[in-house]
Amino acid sequence: MLVIFLSLRFTGTTEKIATIWPFNALVLALLHWQPRSRWPAILATAFLADALTGILMHVPIRLTIGFAMANQVEIILCAGLLYGEPGAFRLDNRRALIRFVLLAGGAGPACSAFIASLLLVHVRPMAETFLAWFTSDALGMMVFAPALLILGSAPDRLYRASSNKDRLLAVVGVAAALIVVFAQHSYPILFVIPGALALASFKLGMRGAAAGILATAAVAIASTIVGIGPIHLSHGDRTEQILLLQAFLGFVSLTILPIASALERSQGILDNSQAANEALTKARQAAEEARTEALEHARRYRDLAEYTTDIVLRYGPGGVISYASPAIRSLALEPEEVAGKK
Repeated sequence: MLVIFLSLRFTGTTEKIATIWPFNALVLALLHWQPRSRWPAILATAFLADALTGILMHVPIRLTIGFAMANQVEIILCAGLLYGEPGAFRLDNRRALIRFVLLAGGAGPACSAFIASLLLVHVRPMAETFLAWFTSDALGMMVFAPALLILGSAPDRLYRASSNKDRLLAVVGVAAALIVVFAQHSYPILFVIPGALALASFKLGMRGAAAGILATAAVAIASTIVGIGPIHLSHGDRTEQILLLQAFLGFVSLTILPIASALERSQGILDNSQAANEALTKARQAAEEARTEALEHARRYRDLAEYTTDIVLRYGPGGVISYASPAIRSLALEPEEVAGKK
């Protein structure tokens, strides 16, 4: 409910269409980790939270219920088409990322935006409502859902391969970039953020990139609310500034996550290569040890055969004697004479 409340507070319209809407992304990420048997309870809870918050904020009942139903349609559509087994859907490959963009960033928000535009058809033009709703929902999905999904499912090879010092420097670097960019409104230096997040991805991997994107979104939204940050250098009105913020957050999410994914795959290839080399080295060592042990057993056997008073014969294929011990001399025969005979 807190997420819904903050989203509705950060709006410039009287019809209570939130400019940024992460709620659907949170529910979508939660459904990802739960079996389908639990989905009805989760969806019902989300619907009640959505509707109750709207009522508490004095949104008309008809709109409150209608908006909550529109959000449910979006969530169910995205979850139903994206997810199979719990936790099976991953965003660390290009095909899955493209599929997510088309569904969660396109089809799902478009369906809910169409429903919302019908509900407000007597208040404002349908096209205007559709664009406002679609933009806020698509932004919430594209910024928050990938990051939340990746935090719980992405590999952490790069993180494990980095030292504590490197991790700390990466975190400090991102924090410093956020402070420098959003604690002032004199210089338009938003370009610093993608660079800092990309560099951090080398040490923190996909999970670090996802956490950095969420932190960037939180700081960017907070600074815009309180009236600071480079977003306010825009000479447009509040709506244009919000659109600029949404475009920036969407750009950050759709550029940093593929970079982090590529880095994780590269690290995975390197890890597999190192593991294969280690396995090959161990196999060679084991083979050499086995060879040494076999030679030692052969030497002991030959020593035993050389010095025993019992006659020892070794037969090869076809019953041909391949070895005769020196004790054969007790029969007035030399070992060389016996070898090769049946």
